[in-house]
Amino acid sequence: MTAVQAGSISAAADRLGTTKSNVSRRIAELEAHLGMRLLNRNPRRLTTTNVGGEFYEQLSRLLEELKSAEQHVTDQAAEPRGVLRIACPSSFASMHFKSLAARLMLRHPELSLDLDCEDRMVDFVTSGHDCAVRLGQLQDSSLIARTVAPNRHAVCASPAYLERRGIPQCPEELQDHDGLHYSLREPHLMWHMERNGKAGSFRVGSRMRCNNGELLQEAALSGLGLAILPTFMASCHLASGRLRVVLPQWALPGGSISVVFPKNKQPSVKLRVLIDAMVEAYSPIPAWDRAISHILR
Repeated sequence: MTAVQAGSISAAADRLGTTKSNVSRRIAELEAHLGMRLLNRNPRRLTTTNVGGEFYEQLSRLLEELKSAEQHVTDQAAEPRGVLRIACPSSFASMHFKSLAARLMLRHPELSLDLDCEDRMVDFVTSGHDCAVRLGQLQDSSLIARTVAPNRHAVCASPAYLERRGIPQCPEELQDHDGLHYSLREPHLMWHMERNGKAGSFRVGSRMRCNNGELLQEAALSGLGLAILPTFMASCHLASGRLRVVLPQWALPGGSISVVFPKNKQPSVKLRVLIDAMVEAYSPIPAWDRAISHILR
């Protein structure tokens, strides 16, 4: 099943922590046992045969039933145990979630965490994750979301940059400034902002595009331009004065920090203790926002 989900033998081997030859051998043994060819092999991607596709669907249903039965038994215990697979955005994981994860495992010795720290969106159908920490506005209706805290953003720049280039007084002036763009959110170099219930999209000059928020923050600290940064990342620099908020009267669509999981899965004891720990740590207003409440409007 992992080979079908991963799309190739090499990717399946990486996911299983074994060799390509071992995966190929196990597939060949299964096909020999069944007397049927299950997979079409080509250099780019594995695909299932008609019989293989039906076999995969039946196995998927059986495994879901088995997991549900195991989960039912596990949930009878007061203490969570077993592995909880979590996807979490890399910057949030390295700055905040790492300490929460450590506290969670110390509090629950029978609980193990399998953390996948990337900014990509998790596909729960193929990834095998139990849940994901999401930052921003949620749009996937196939998921259940437990909102934990606000995910606020601010336009930030260093004092040196603002002294050199001036402070923009309205979003229309952003086109004359050096923008530091988060490419996963601003692929077209446009910033979306709102004031008094009226939303607008504004073009911003480009000095840098990047899919990593920490690199953009470092560029802003170095005086290279303006960046939209989440407060969970920029709070300490805003509090110290190394960064300043620009256009504070304009709101940015930050959304929320949430834990999401598929609708067809009941939250396990493991997942519930994770959600409870995040609510305890971050709700209703996270510490990084409280530290700069005098700056944020």
